[in-house]
Amino acid sequence: MFNKLRGADKWPSTDATISSTELVSTGGRSGRTMNIYFEYKAGSVSEKGKFFVDDNSSLYGLAPGEQFAIKFNPKKPGLYYCSEAESLSQTIRRGIVFVGVAFAIFVLVVEFFGNSRR
Repeated sequence: MFNKLRGADKWPSTDATISSTELVSTGGRSGRTMNIYFEYKAGSVSEKGKFFVDDNSSLYGLAPGEQFAIKFNPKKPGLYYCSEAESLSQTIRRGIVFVGVAFAIFVLVVEFFGNSRR
């Protein structure tokens, strides 16, 4: 959702090529995760990037030399986005954090206004 707000869905697309991968976790509470290091052309400029993905991402398990599509910010080519790097578990975690922060703010506001009336 944040990426849609900043207009990433309107950025130009290009192919990214995986230069290397790094297995971070083979399981456990956080699941299987890996870092994917890649390179892409943003117009005439070569850029590098990295995604941290879990096994719910379609990028998990790709090997060096394989390609996938990304979008990059034409004004700042070093900024990139790939919806495939997002997974349901990451979205759920972000949602839980958002709800927790919203609840904490709500409690603080209620406490502040409750104490100011006394």
